[in-house]
Amino acid sequence: MIVNFVLEKSSTAVITLLDQVNSKNTYEAFYWELEDLVEKIEFDKTIKSIIITSEFSEFFPSNLVHENPEFVLEHSITQLISKIRQPVIMSVEKNAKDYGFEMVIAGDLVVCSKDSKFSYGQLYDGIPPLGGITQRLPRLVGVGRSLDIILTAKDISWNEALEMNLVQYVSQTKSLDKSKKISELISQMAPIAVFYIKEAVKMGMEMTLNQGISLEADLSFILQSTDDRKEGLDSFFKRKLPSFKGE
Repeated sequence: MIVNFVLEKSSTAVITLLDQVNSKNTYEAFYWELEDLVEKIEFDKTIKSIIITSEFSEFFPSNLVHENPEFVLEHSITQLISKIRQPVIMSVEKNAKDYGFEMVIAGDLVVCSKDSKFSYGQLYDGIPPLGGITQRLPRLVGVGRSLDIILTAKDISWNEALEMNLVQYVSQTKSLDKSKKISELISQMAPIAVFYIKEAVKMGMEMTLNQGISLEADLSFILQSTDDRKEGLDSFFKRKLPSFKGE
C-alpha cells in the first residue's frame, strides 16, 4: 500500500501519499490506488470533504512522472483530483514541485506550512507540462505570473503563494491540523448544497456570467426539494443545530 486512507470523525477522508523507501513506487501504482479510493468515497454520503497530503518533500516524486509520460497523459492524477465531487483540501507540509505543484492546484483549497515552497521546473528537464498547469495556474494567478512561474522555475515562498492566491491558508503549525479544522467547518454544511456550490463555482468559470447565474438558479431550484433543506428550515425556526443526512 502506497496510499493511506483514514476517515476522521468530522466525516473527512484523509488521503496520504506514502514515501516508502523499501517499496518500488511507480506513477501507475499511485494512480490505480488513488482511482480505487476515489471511486469508493466519492458517492459516500458520510464523507463530506477530502484532504490529500503527502510524505514526499516535493508532494509527488518528479522522477515517477518522467519514467512514463505517455501513461501520465492518459491517466492523469490531476484530473482525478479535479473531478472529485466533495471539496478537496490539498495539505502541503513540505514543498510542492513540478507534478506535485500541478496536483496541488487541481484541488479546491490549499493549506501549507511556513516551511513550504512551490516551484515548477520540468521544462529544464525537457519534460512538457503533463498535469494541466498551463490551464489551471492562469485561472488562479493570471497570465503574466503563470508564465513567470513556469518559464523561470522560481521558488515561491508561502507568503508569496498566499498573496497571489496559490494557497488560501498558511498554518503556524502542521498544515494537516489546519486542514482538519477547515474540513470540520465544511462538515457542518448540508452535503448536497456543498456539492452543488462546488459545481456552480467550478463550471461557472467556464461560462459567461449569465450562463453561470442560470446554472446557480437551476441548482438552487433542485436543492429546494431536498430533505436537508427542510431540516435546515426546521432547525432555524426551532433554534437547534441541524442534522443533515445528504438527502
